[in-house]
Amino acid sequence: MGPTNLAKTQGQPGQNLAYLATISLMVLPFINLAGLVGFVLLLGLGLCYRGQAVVKWLWRRGFVALAIALAISTFFAGDRAEALLQLTNFLPYFLLLGVLAVWLPTLRNPFAQLEEWASWLTITTLPINLLAIAEYVLMAPAMAQRLQQPVLAWLYRLSLDQDFGHRANAIFDHPNTLACYLTLILGLNLGLIFSQSLQTPSERSVGVWPYLSQYLWPRPVWLYLSAGLILVGIFCSGSRNGLLVAIIEVLIVIACGQRQRTVMLAGMGGILAIAAAAFIGGIGGRQLSTRLFTDDPRLSVWRIALEQIQAHPIWGVGLGNFKLLYVPDSIPGYDNIYHAHNFWLHLAAEAGIPTAIALTVLVGWGCYQGVKALLDTKAFPAQRWLVGGYGLAFLSCLLFSLFDVTLYEVRISLLGWLSLAVLYSAPQLLNQLSRPQTKK
Repeated sequence: MGPTNLAKTQGQPGQNLAYLATISLMVLPFINLAGLVGFVLLLGLGLCYRGQAVVKWLWRRGFVALAIALAISTFFAGDRAEALLQLTNFLPYFLLLGVLAVWLPTLRNPFAQLEEWASWLTITTLPINLLAIAEYVLMAPAMAQRLQQPVLAWLYRLSLDQDFGHRANAIFDHPNTLACYLTLILGLNLGLIFSQSLQTPSERSVGVWPYLSQYLWPRPVWLYLSAGLILVGIFCSGSRNGLLVAIIEVLIVIACGQRQRTVMLAGMGGILAIAAAAFIGGIGGRQLSTRLFTDDPRLSVWRIALEQIQAHPIWGVGLGNFKLLYVPDSIPGYDNIYHAHNFWLHLAAEAGIPTAIALTVLVGWGCYQGVKALLDTKAFPAQRWLVGGYGLAFLSCLLFSLFDVTLYEVRISLLGWLSLAVLYSAPQLLNQLSRPQTKK
């Protein structure tokens, strides 16, 4: 995009979208409906401003064809109404991906915006993690037995709609959902740590809200504190998948930032603390043993998914129909199974093998382009780490999807597609840094 066209998109509309996106992300974790409405407005405004460019972007990258394939699959579903409803978990996010990928490179200072989003999302995890810690402590068997007296019994009834045992779910509907969300934000948090440690005061830029740059960005201690609390929050969720993903994320940044001694020591300390806590207190109240993994009901769920794939390999059983075809107690102790506990098996079972492969290829191509741009760019380490944080966030979604499906949680879906949009935009964003900058 040339300077003339770029300037046309950097006026008031782009600024309005920036305000709207920032506010939506701030409220998203706590009032997810309000955050969702904000992103719907952003989607609508983005299509009004750049609708033709968005459609062209989606067409060239194959998402239009994928959307058509998903729509066709609904006609082969046993329950077509359910399949049509479940299209909302895909088609709007395709449009959002296109809007973000087209819009981000046109921002006057896209890296300031990315830094601001990551900072606000990290800040919002502080009360979430404190709540998770409090919930974990209160749900300890000894503590619960001591406190569930008539005076405090109302507190447990109020806070516990479902009994997940010695596991925290905070403001989410399930401990695994909490863990997935926290691993996603952990990626952004780790990217911020490196990005800000490599910036000089003169390089720090201001996004929509200048308060972060004035009071928080020059003080990276809060980032280490928030990262530590996120690790504690993941432990309190009792999610084996979450702990594994978090450890992988920390190991990646340790390997990539070997010259940052402080980060290496903090990362290794965090991993050792998680390992020690799991060894002493178990994971979610479950002591470490081989049975914790060999007796996992996911193995039986995967077999059911494979049977559905074999029976309907091309178009699947229909989006949302996996749970409807499950026979109660097929897996002892489980009246309902809502998904296949593996995103790719789940998608192949519901939408068919070709659709699952197509989505994997399209998403994989965006990830490849983003990672390649990060590796090819030798200068601008602070900006590279900022984009890399969004890459880590999306990687956490992919890794978590190996053992769980968070497709139906709007907060995770929105942040996952946002992170993918940053990866898709990475070549343009980093390439713009290398060009002579136009006057702003």
